[in-house]
Amino acid sequence: MNAPSKHMAGFDNSARAPFAQLVDAAKVASLLGVTENWVRDHSAGSKRARGAAIPSLRLGRYTRYDLAEVNDWLTGLKNGKC
Repeated sequence: MNAPSKHMAGFDNSARAPFAQLVDAAKVASLLGVTENWVRDHSAGSKRARGAAIPSLRLGRYTRYDLAEVNDWLTGLKNGKC
């Protein structure tokens, strides 16, 4: 079983929802080595996004990113599928 992430500390792993790895633009930017503004500008639903947008989820006024979907998106870019 995987160890819980720092953000999910205190949650029971056995009942973890499929979206348990939702993170904000700052975390995605850190992982990709870009700025938060770049991530926001290239997110799905952004008016500035062109081409293959970073998959994201709107939760009211917040935008969150599923790490598994971001990883799949990045893999697609590397393999020329996006």
